[in-house]
Amino acid sequence: MFPYLIVFFISLFATHNASKYKTKSLLFYIHSCFTILPLLIITAYRDATVGTDTENYIHLFENCSSYKTD
Repeated sequence: MFPYLIVFFISLFATHNASKYKTKSLLFYIHSCFTILPLLIITAYRDATVGTDTENYIHLFENCSSYKTD
């Protein structure tokens, strides 16, 4: 959980810095890259078993939506 918080604050800080530049300068693009890249890197290194419970929710949704009662 802690690495996600660190990446969130890095992205938040880079977004704040990028918003300071009104013109599309080189520094704007550098800060914009630091806004997106840490999030992409942490997503790429995430364990494959994270988020695999979606199948259970699909079955629950199908069961709930199959009933036609009010």
